Amino acid sequence: MVGGAKLSKFKAIPFWLGFVQLSPRQINDLLNENEVLYNDNVRLREENARLRSEVDYWRDEWEALRRRFNALLRKNDDLRDGNDLLSGRLENMRNENIVLRREIEGLRRR
Repeated sequence: MVGGAKLSKFKAIPFWLGFVQLSPRQINDLLNENEVLYNDNVRLREENARLRSEVDYWRDEWEALRRRFNALLRKNDDLRDGNDLLSGRLENMRNENIVLRREIEGLRRR
């Protein structure tokens, strides 16, 4: 490796540490700390991937709910339009009923 000596299958001491006098214990402590940090990094990457997957799942769920809600809004609008149409027809029938009652009353009076 350029600039450092490979001391572990996972880690290498950077070149700038090559100029510092370190005891074997200090080197071992640094390697252990580096391995802990490396393992934390791997764990965090795995957790990050899991969380991204979960975010994708909930985003898809949200999108499905949004589409369903919009479909229900459209159906509600259609039903409201149909209700308005039926209300109009009912009002026409009421008016026609009033006219027919008046005609019947007029015919009875004769």
